[in-house]
Amino acid sequence: KEYDTLYLRILSLNKKHEFNDATSYLLTKDISMNRYSLEGWVPKVEQIISKHPSNYNAYLLYMIANSYYDTKKAKSNKYIQQAKTNYPKSPWIENIIELEKRLKQADMKLEHSLFEPSQFYIPLKLNARNIEKLHIRVYKTTNSPKTYTDKVVKHDTLTLRTTLDAPLVYEESKDLKSFEDWENHSTTYKINPLSPGNYTIIASNNADFINDGEQKTAVSSQLIVSDIFITASLDEATANNDVHKILLINRKTGKPFANKQVTLYRVSDNTPQLVSQLTSNTKGELSYQSNSLQRLRNLNDLEIYIPEESQLIKLRNLNNVSRHVVM
Repeated sequence: KEYDTLYLRILSLNKKHEFNDATSYLLTKDISMNRYSLEGWVPKVEQIISKHPSNYNAYLLYMIANSYYDTKKAKSNKYIQQAKTNYPKSPWIENIIELEKRLKQADMKLEHSLFEPSQFYIPLKLNARNIEKLHIRVYKTTNSPKTYTDKVVKHDTLTLRTTLDAPLVYEESKDLKSFEDWENHSTTYKINPLSPGNYTIIASNNADFINDGEQKTAVSSQLIVSDIFITASLDEATANNDVHKILLINRKTGKPFANKQVTLYRVSDNTPQLVSQLTSNTKGELSYQSNSLQRLRNLNDLEIYIPEESQLIKLRNLNNVSRHVVM
């Protein structure tokens, strides 16, 4: 009872001295504002905002907008614009400005298989938000035993450009369907057929491939084009050696990559070091015995060279190496 009396006295004093921010705060301080019960508290807060104009209302509108941000971005924007229009000079308006930046931030993500066959169109799934234009560049980043360089995508902190020092083999631009709901949307895009090799794809919403963390963005992903399907398993383990079985299958025909020679390399300081030369049998199988003394027990440390495709493939790119032995 004493609390209620004091509460009413403070409200009366706030009204008398036009402490409008304090009134809005006092009327809403005990309302639990969370994103899981919006229907319960948002109408209450909206009613207080309507009856009690104050700069603090910008913060209350921010709380509502932020609560809707993950699930209903268009509704979130409604409250953002209400705060900007009605309370542009509020000390709490910066919260609204930052939330609007997040809402309008460009975002994209590329999804595709790591391995694809040659001479087929390659599907990419593009998940995008606030993206109206797609710019694609495909660089060849293939390495071989004779020429090996670590080709890394770079982001220049001054120009904000995303670049790669590698041969550009394909580029294209495409208009995307425009959405004004600030939500994520997905579409499928196809890259032109490529010859066997390692590639890096860079996608952006601007022709300069600038990533400023706001309305310009750029992303990259790795792609291996190979007609050879590779699987590996650990078939035998001893104190000093492991025996791995590697199976090579033609990705297009399903036939074994039979009686073919491949070479395993370990790369150190961008220099491929020969580990073993192997020849597949009629089933496309080959066996590799590792040597713990040379610290080569793990296939993930090696790369396989396929002469027919003139490329090195990192064995760590295989999904996993199954174990057929009890450890």
